[in-house]
Amino acid sequence: MLLARYLFREWGKTFLLTTLAVVGLQFFSDLYNELPGFLDRGGTAGETVRFFLYRLPGYLPPLLPLAFLLSVLWTLARLQMHGEIVALRASGLSLAGISRPLWLAAVLLAMATLALNALVVPLATRESRTIKETLKERVLAGDADRVQGTIRAQAVYLESEQQLWFTEVFRRTEQTAYGVRIDWLADGRPFRRIEAARARYVPGRQGWILENGRTLTWEDGATLPTRASPFGERLLLDTSLTPTLLASLARDPRDLSLPELRAVIGEMPAGVARRPYVLRQYAVLGGPLQLFVVLLLALPAALGANRQRPAAGFFRAAWLYLLFFLFSQLVGLAGSSGLLPAAATLWFPLAVALGTGGYLYRRYA
Repeated sequence: MLLARYLFREWGKTFLLTTLAVVGLQFFSDLYNELPGFLDRGGTAGETVRFFLYRLPGYLPPLLPLAFLLSVLWTLARLQMHGEIVALRASGLSLAGISRPLWLAAVLLAMATLALNALVVPLATRESRTIKETLKERVLAGDADRVQGTIRAQAVYLESEQQLWFTEVFRRTEQTAYGVRIDWLADGRPFRRIEAARARYVPGRQGWILENGRTLTWEDGATLPTRASPFGERLLLDTSLTPTLLASLARDPRDLSLPELRAVIGEMPAGVARRPYVLRQYAVLGGPLQLFVVLLLALPAALGANRQRPAAGFFRAAWLYLLFFLFSQLVGLAGSSGLLPAAATLWFPLAVALGTGGYLYRRYA
């Protein structure tokens, strides 16, 4: 018990300093990229501080495996350099016995990462995005010449419904689109089109209220519309497009939280290219498992080095994890191109890491 507490305490101090260092680097990078935009738009000090505070939780899930790897390697290198690992092995302790506190740390960090991804990060991401978009829309509202918003010139094709949506401007905070055009297609050509100055989403009706527009229709073989019917307001229900889907498709999947990814995947009709969002969901779910990969590769590689050269084990373990990372990226590219199923992008690298770690454990245990 005393040994476990000692190892856990030594690792904990190093992990805390490492985490503060890597998060600090990410924070200053974010500050450099985002602060000029806030200053240009006249954001208040309170809005700026709240925005960056809400950004902090989002740094942790992708950086925790790196901080864990560096802290584990540094702790083991120090113990190896001072001969403590040799003394522990000479006393009869196995590799599993020595590393038990580190496995406990991996479990606790994995649980914390899951909690961050499921609860904290989505809320913080939503709040930071709301602050930024509200500030941007507040500035754009001052332009009286035309309506502006946070998402501009977006096209969405719903293959299962043969609908092509185009919006000039979409204000996410208001769930309202401006300059809307909706085409119903047959053999790649429109047979009906609705143009509207504004479209407001009505959650209770699960549809859009279109305002100040017209409906155009094509007769068979006609290249130009044969009939135009103006309207002041009409309700559109025969579409699966929602503001969540419209706003999410305008952003990179890497910028979406886990609940947003699940919502987009669930709302996407059949035929929409959802693979990037599914791959991103697997990447987020697999994040906590990388903490165990760190130990599978780092422990036997680091502790298998000669005690007179602890740095050799340190760099060997770092190279092993780097190879795992590169291999995961290659598998991800294969998954994004359709060569591998989406689930394989998560489980295949983990299976390889498990096999490699098992071999190293048998060799050095």
